[in-house]
Amino acid sequence: MSNLIFIILFITSLYSCSQEDEIIPINFSKYEKLFVPPMTQKKSNEIALRQDNEIKEKSIGKKIPPITVKDTSGNEVLLKELITQKTLISIVNAHCGFGLESVTNDLPKALEKIKNSINVIILLEKTSEDEIDASRFNRNLKDIIKLYPNVYVIDENDSHKINVYSSPVRYYFNEEGVLIHIKRGLSSVDKLYNEILTVTQSL
Repeated sequence: MSNLIFIILFITSLYSCSQEDEIIPINFSKYEKLFVPPMTQKKSNEIALRQDNEIKEKSIGKKIPPITVKDTSGNEVLLKELITQKTLISIVNAHCGFGLESVTNDLPKALEKIKNSINVIILLEKTSEDEIDASRFNRNLKDIIKLYPNVYVIDENDSHKINVYSSPVRYYFNEEGVLIHIKRGLSSVDKLYNEILTVTQSL
C-alpha cells in the first residue's frame, strides 16, 4: 500500500513539474477592462507595458503546453512536437492586413537573406468570425501556403493559451523547445533580417 502511495505521489509531482515548465496563460480580460475611454496615450502605454511584462514573465523560459494545431490537410498535430530544432513561430490573424503583409512579403524576403538554418512555422489564427465566413481566411491561407512549407491553423482560444494577443507576433524557441524571445509588431525586411540573425545566434 505504501509503495502505491509513493508511486501516485511521484507521478503527481512529475505532472506538477511539467505544468510549471509550460507557458501560463494570463488573464487578458483584466487588461481589456482597464482600456476605458477617454484615456491618455500615456495611460494606454502603461497598461500595455504591464500586460506585456506579465506575458514575458509567464512565457519566457517555458515550453508550449499540449495544444493542437491543424495542418493544411486538416490533420491535428501537437504544436510542441513541431519544435525539433531552433524554431521561429510567426503567428498572424487573418483579419490583420498589416500582419498578413509582414508574413507574405517582409518575412520571406528576410529569410532569403539568412543562411543559417532555422525551422520556420507559420500559424494562422482562426477566430469565431472565420467560422461564420471562411472565404477570406481560406484565401489568406492559400497565399501563405505558397510561401512556407510549414503552415498550420491555430484556434483563437488555443492561441490565447500561449499568450498571443496581437498580430503579428514572433516566438523564438531553442532546440529544447523553450521559448527564449518574443517579438511583436511590424518590421521592415532589414530589421526582420537583423532580428532573426541576432536572436537565432543567441538560442
